[in-house]
Amino acid sequence: MIRTTVIANVAAVCALTALASPAMASDPTRANIAITVSNPGQILPGQSQAGGTYRLTARVPVACWVRPETTVAVVEGSAGAVVEACNNPGGFTVTASYRPLKTTERVQIVYDNRAMDLAKSGGQMLRQSSIAVIKRVNYRFQNVAIDEPLILSLTIQPI
Repeated sequence: MIRTTVIANVAAVCALTALASPAMASDPTRANIAITVSNPGQILPGQSQAGGTYRLTARVPVACWVRPETTVAVVEGSAGAVVEACNNPGGFTVTASYRPLKTTERVQIVYDNRAMDLAKSGGQMLRQSSIAVIKRVNYRFQNVAIDEPLILSLTIQPI
């Protein structure tokens, strides 16, 4: 009885971990899951195990990723979407990196319905979440004035 319960719960933890990371989806053994099963009472020979209490603890590693549907190229009026995923309970930030903008260049991005001007420095925080989430986020560019092509590279970091 104990073995069946533990195996079922291990499979559930592996399935949840696979959702957290595509690499783990194809090989759940890469999840690096530590599982502890404990029974506070000692069972003597001849006693039934049906009434025992067991605690199952699993640790799932933090996994975060951001995936654009296509290359995030800055063009007036262009739009797209990304999938943000992070299982960190404390949340995460999504940041864009790009070449520094010239003093004459400007770009406004609307990311998750929030408009902001891209910083001249070449880096801009786009979104911060205070919870774990898997979410599709839309973006679009407007008020674009650039002299050279501009591509955004998105990164996600747990908080």
